Amino acid sequence: MFRKILFILLGSILLVFQNISAKADFFTMAYYEEPDIYVYSPVNIDEDSVYPVLYLIHGRWQQPTVWEEMGLLDVLNSLYETGEIIPFFVVLPHDVAYMEDIYESKFHDEFLLNVMPFVEENFPIDPSPDNTAIGGISRGAQWAQYFAFEHYGRFGNVGVHSPANAFFSLPKIYGIIRDHPDIPNLRIRIDIGNQDNAIRIGSEFSEQLLDLFYPHELVIGDGGHDVQYWTRYLPDYLKWYSDGFRIKTKL
Repeated sequence: MFRKILFILLGSILLVFQNISAKADFFTMAYYEEPDIYVYSPVNIDEDSVYPVLYLIHGRWQQPTVWEEMGLLDVLNSLYETGEIIPFFVVLPHDVAYMEDIYESKFHDEFLLNVMPFVEENFPIDPSPDNTAIGGISRGAQWAQYFAFEHYGRFGNVGVHSPANAFFSLPKIYGIIRDHPDIPNLRIRIDIGNQDNAIRIGSEFSEQLLDLFYPHELVIGDGGHDVQYWTRYLPDYLKWYSDGFRIKTKL
């Protein structure tokens, strides 16, 4: 009788342990050698729907894998499980020649002509601006500014995380906005750490937008210009992007 009770207790403990250890996966990650990108996809895809997409660009001296070092997959799963984000795709392109001047870099053409078409052709993506976001950290934040205003209206959501400075001059930005009166204002979030050495010039982009009365969000976070800072605020980034997205019915 004692042995029977013991077996029952052990079985119950094992069952409880398995339930505690089970972890739901709502997103998966895959690497595509051509065009050298990582794609984070929602697990449960409705074949009658199309989904938003977020392109996240790493910084100088970094690889796309820096986002996974920050726990991107775990954060996506956690936020979805608690209902804080909707399903969307996250794409991590690779800025190989990160030491080159942005104006001279081949990454511009690689991203626009290879990465984005590959994603839109192979995944159920809604390519409309309101469901397309671009963001980046450090040098990636410069790229985000560049793509957002050089191709104004292509990206409706722009995340500028720890920028080193404003990429364009104030007259340049003014001219772009003036020449596209039919394009709605972009959703823009700028953030920089209060211990970031570039906080003064890094806030310049926000000052430009203020001068133009252009709506945007500026957040001064707690931390420096490093992975620890970006890891701390990654959940906030993802929630902010998700707030601007919506899943649409496939036409």
